[in-house]
Amino acid sequence: MKKTFFCLFLIFITGTLAACMTWEPAQLPLARLENVHMNGSKKVAFSPSGKTLASSGLLGDIKIWSVPELKLLQTFNEHRDTPWGMVWLDETTLASGDDDGRLLVWNTTTKQVISAQSTPSPITALIFLPGRNRIISGHRDGFVPAIKPANLHLLAEYDTGARVLSVAANRSGNMLAVSTVKRRVILLKSNLQSPRRLSSPPLNAIEVAFSPDGRQLAGGNWFKLFFWELSSGEIKVVKSDHWGVPISLDYTPDGRFLATIGRHTDSEIYLVDPQTGQSKRHLLRHRLCGAAVRISPNGNFLASASDDASIRLYDLAAPYRPVD
Repeated sequence: MKKTFFCLFLIFITGTLAACMTWEPAQLPLARLENVHMNGSKKVAFSPSGKTLASSGLLGDIKIWSVPELKLLQTFNEHRDTPWGMVWLDETTLASGDDDGRLLVWNTTTKQVISAQSTPSPITALIFLPGRNRIISGHRDGFVPAIKPANLHLLAEYDTGARVLSVAANRSGNMLAVSTVKRRVILLKSNLQSPRRLSSPPLNAIEVAFSPDGRQLAGGNWFKLFFWELSSGEIKVVKSDHWGVPISLDYTPDGRFLATIGRHTDSEIYLVDPQTGQSKRHLLRHRLCGAAVRISPNGNFLASASDDASIRLYDLAAPYRPVD
């Protein structure tokens, strides 16, 4: 709740600046839904086929939607706090973890909870490695556990020593990246062994993502995008078109573009060139702070969530015809 009020405050104090800016033309969404989650929409996640989308809200509710119609299929209200982690295990099974440290695996058709576990610390990130059949979660206390989905038994864990902000995996699932506060970015094997520190970014990398070819890692913070060359671990920092924080990012499956959404005085959505950071496609911004952006597995759609309680779906396969 406090984060939402802070975001609203920042939008208010920068209103004059925003009004004076010349907004560039933008692509309109294919579908948009308002007032989806009370007090703000926080995460979105496509199912493996891309035919279903999950979205989560600040107060703990998760909704399941058809794609591309965004027809509501299910509402899940088992979480008591914000689900910051949300990942599909298959077409009907979703894992979600919240700010209470509660991890649930549940059926999105029946809403049946398959397994549940209370962890010692709030969950900040969640990914699934299908080839290795393990869930990887990130926690506020700095731990990164590997968990068996069927019973949520602990398989291994790694202590980063600082609050985890984001966890990502490369396409094969044999390498993980963990970003934390204290400007740490750590590479790990899927068994959470062989840690390797990358060059520290100038600010914490709020979210990280691997390029599809596994050669690059992207992140961002105020006004900037960070790109690591994984062979050397060196970082390139480039200026973005965001006039706030690039809070969430995701590569298109072909690796041509990196999708970014802004937060704190910004709600813009861009597709950028991952080599230069230059914006190549501008999607219509949300009314309030952006929260999350994800690309569908086939690359045809982009979904976004915002503090304005909306979710949107953009057609990336359509010709780019921005409008004023």
